[in-house]
Amino acid sequence: MQNSNNGSNDAITNGWELYFQEYFIKAFSELIQAIEKVEPDKIQNHTLHKLYKSILKSVFIDVPTNQQDKKFHLGKTLGDKYRAWKRVKNGLPARYRMFFKYQTISRVKIKGQIIYVWFNNSSSLRKENSRTDVYEVFKKMINRQIIPGDIDKLISSSHKKLL
Repeated sequence: MQNSNNGSNDAITNGWELYFQEYFIKAFSELIQAIEKVEPDKIQNHTLHKLYKSILKSVFIDVPTNQQDKKFHLGKTLGDKYRAWKRVKNGLPARYRMFFKYQTISRVKIKGQIIYVWFNNSSSLRKENSRTDVYEVFKKMINRQIIPGDIDKLISSSHKKLL
């Protein structure tokens, strides 16, 4: 399966530079590997295939079109300290979330940068008050500095290609 990056080294969509944190790339690679194991006649209705299609749509269309949309706001789900983080919920299969950060910049032809950080798999589905809840897992990743909270560190540790 190919991503919508058209083989380009730099992913720029709607004037936004796109970056992919290693955890996002790893999760995406694992998703593709899992999809390849699904029987061809069952793939179109399979949750993993729906997740794949919705991730691509979110990454290359929905978020770059309007990353400031209220539907991406976390509110106080992770606490006030993490309000700069955004998440995609709508459009993904139930109980899946995708996390990102962005910053606006003033450069010719570039509006800003979006850094896609991580999305959960079936072992960390949304389940409130569970240790494996997607928000709890993500919060631990930030607190343990597995994922940098600082935008500049995020960018410097990210890649411009999804695969």
